[in-house]
Amino acid sequence: MKKVLSVFLMLVVVLTSITGCIIASASEINDDNFMKVVTKGDTDGNGVVDTTDIIIIKRHLLNITLLSDEFFAAADLDNNGKIDSTDYIIEKRIILGLYSFEDEKDLNKSFYITP
Repeated sequence: MKKVLSVFLMLVVVLTSITGCIIASASEINDDNFMKVVTKGDTDGNGVVDTTDIIIIKRHLLNITLLSDEFFAAADLDNNGKIDSTDYIIEKRIILGLYSFEDEKDLNKSFYITP
């Protein structure tokens, strides 16, 4: 039983670190009372920050495909309420392993849950 519970808890942690993942009980989803996960940099909701995410930010900057809601929040890496070239550069640095949210005092949340 402990092993099954452990596997279940690991699965919940993995699923909840993906941008756009909904956290709620079945009754809360029907009442529109739920939360969505935002993983900073994960603009496509696949759970990892990779080159696809930087392409999505670039397409947003070029007004080709605009981001909204939790995906906008995931792309707003400097938390200034807009997606701009600074976010694009930060995303590149994350992918190259040259940037960590822990290095920045005001960017200390790389993962959070939004109501």
